[in-house]
Amino acid sequence: MMETVFKCKNYSSELLSAKLKALTSLKSELKSSKAKRRVTFPANVMLQQAISDGDKEEIKKIITKHGKSVLDLKDPTGMPLLHRAIFEDQFECFELMVNEGADLLAADEEGWNALHVAVSFEDMDAIELLLQHKPELINTRTMDSLRPINVCESNCELCAYLLQAEVTYLKTRSVTHWDSANCKREELELLNIVMIVNEEDERSTRQVRQSALHLSAAKNYLGLAYYMLENQLLTVDCEDYEHWTALHLAALHSSMDVLVLLIQYGANVEKLTSCYKSPVDLADDELTLELLRRGCEYIEQAM
Repeated sequence: MMETVFKCKNYSSELLSAKLKALTSLKSELKSSKAKRRVTFPANVMLQQAISDGDKEEIKKIITKHGKSVLDLKDPTGMPLLHRAIFEDQFECFELMVNEGADLLAADEEGWNALHVAVSFEDMDAIELLLQHKPELINTRTMDSLRPINVCESNCELCAYLLQAEVTYLKTRSVTHWDSANCKREELELLNIVMIVNEEDERSTRQVRQSALHLSAAKNYLGLAYYMLENQLLTVDCEDYEHWTALHLAALHSSMDVLVLLIQYGANVEKLTSCYKSPVDLADDELTLELLRRGCEYIEQAM
């Protein structure tokens, strides 16, 4: 009996020894495996870090590894990585991404693209680069229908520069190619009326165009105002029956786009209405007042 117990105990001891040996071997293998394994991060996180560090070489490596489509990814907050480069003030990284083919129309959840972001940060280098690569960005809109020029809050020089870029872009396009993305329905309808108005009745034609220009100033219809002024369909200082010009209405309604356009085409900033009001007297925000006070100075600098 004692011999049987002893044998059982020996058997248990051998089994335990074998298990310990197996565990030791497994632990050794796991340790070796961990040493070989490296932590990896998603491509967008890696690219975001490279942008924050201003590391162009790392960005190039990431593009080589993942392809150029990586440039169109968003960071974990939903911001396009191209926007992140502007946000981080890393122009060289931004320039590299643009030149490598990043989608310049990529927008965040509120519809802001890279130009909207660059204008909000008053980043002239980024603005010039974007417009050089994709001029049509000047006419894009956010979910709230804000164009890049509408994001410009207090910088008169930048406002004038953007307006000049918009006018330059308009000159490259036929009126028939304007669409609802650039013009509101009412503006397009008015534009069609102005284009087909009866030329035989000179007085009626002039009244229609004057009314259209005044309305474009009140509603900030840049395309309509541009078409009439560029094609010399009427004079920039044409008046209504109370001697109001389009500039008076643009100042009153803070129609920044049309206001700068009118100044560019030589509108008289000192002209008085029948109640002796100048455009400056009718303006109530600082940017409008500054543009009117400085007149053509900013426009000349932007051209």
